[in-house]
Amino acid sequence: MIRIGGNSGDTTFWTSTGEPAPAWATGGTITPADLRHLATIVKAADWRIVPAVNLKQPDPARAADEARYAEQIFGRSLLGIEIGNEPNFYYGNESAYYAEFEVYAAAIEQAVPGIGLTGPDPDTSHSAYLTQFAADEAGHPDVTEVTQHAYPTSVCGTDVTTIPELLDPDSADLRAYAVRDGGRLTVVLDDVQDPADNGPTTVTLNLGADFHGGRLTALTTSSPAGLSATSGITLGGQQVGPHGSFPPPHSTPVTVHGKTATVTVPAGSAAIIQFS
Repeated sequence: MIRIGGNSGDTTFWTSTGEPAPAWATGGTITPADLRHLATIVKAADWRIVPAVNLKQPDPARAADEARYAEQIFGRSLLGIEIGNEPNFYYGNESAYYAEFEVYAAAIEQAVPGIGLTGPDPDTSHSAYLTQFAADEAGHPDVTEVTQHAYPTSVCGTDVTTIPELLDPDSADLRAYAVRDGGRLTVVLDDVQDPADNGPTTVTLNLGADFHGGRLTALTTSSPAGLSATSGITLGGQQVGPHGSFPPPHSTPVTVHGKTATVTVPAGSAAIIQFS
């Protein structure tokens, strides 16, 4: 998946009619021709895309026009439309942001019924936007992603984060990722602790909905090198064989109690869990 947004998303100007850009558009102008160029890459790579519309300079009708073209040009590659970027910098509180989000959502959904929407995309210091948005949008059928930005090793700007920093357990002992597609939920738990010095981590997942159960596929290594291993790595007990052959991986059941599931992940391994 590729996201086209960031701070530049709120400094760019969209036009489908060739009108001149206003003075605030320091990030440039986006046109349908630009989307078509991007679609060539996205479709060739079989990616899903999330483009952002400008929220900092409020114009719901313009955003809806951009969404209409995005749907026509990207087709099935379009995962959703991101409304704004880190709105905590230009809205005084969560309620003000949410009210404007709803105005945008109504305009976009009228132009392109059923299109996916994503938000709220606050920065790492404003998690209240995330929790409030999740609560407000719990019953919204067209929200495809609920997102927040995190910078565990640096601030966004000129700092460059290295691979060793990203893999450092000080950044996060256990990392969690989740994607929901209809009645299925895929959760990835990545325990980046060194297995030489740490034991397994047990977590309870709040699934947010009722699922019958899950299946866990483990990514592990038998190498004493742990996180630095380049051999002995298996997915579901299987390794890539000669000529790239890969037998179907094995999985184990995960019990769901109500809307929660408890999972144990050994240090230096990852678990891929599919709930349905």
